[in-house]
Amino acid sequence: MSLSGNVASNWRRFKRNLLNYSIASRLSNEVDTGFQTSVFLVTIGKECFDIYEGLQFDNEEQKNDRSEVINKFEEFFVGEAHVAYESYQFHLRKQENFKNIETYIAILHQQTSTPCHTPTPCDTSTPC
Repeated sequence: MSLSGNVASNWRRFKRNLLNYSIASRLSNEVDTGFQTSVFLVTIGKECFDIYEGLQFDNEEQKNDRSEVINKFEEFFVGEAHVAYESYQFHLRKQENFKNIETYIAILHQQTSTPCHTPTPCDTSTPC
């Protein structure tokens, strides 16, 4: 997983790819969660493994439970989105020269689908 650029977006993409890989390889059928966690940690890369080493778990069982590990990474990479910053990033986006219009529109749709994690419903003037 890339730790450059929009890390929250990179995490979401990595997580979707991991889910697809788990289904395609039948890893999701594996009963041993330690095995699933090990595969996850091997695929996430060296820098993210270092992050894993620094995450706080209540006990060793949680450290070997793939869903717990994924939840910890989710908190680490996504956390609470800052609405003003997300809006700023959205309005700053420009179509890059090497990308076609379909790719640009897909990126805009992806940005607008980012949840803003506010306790009240999102204002329609900001991308949520």
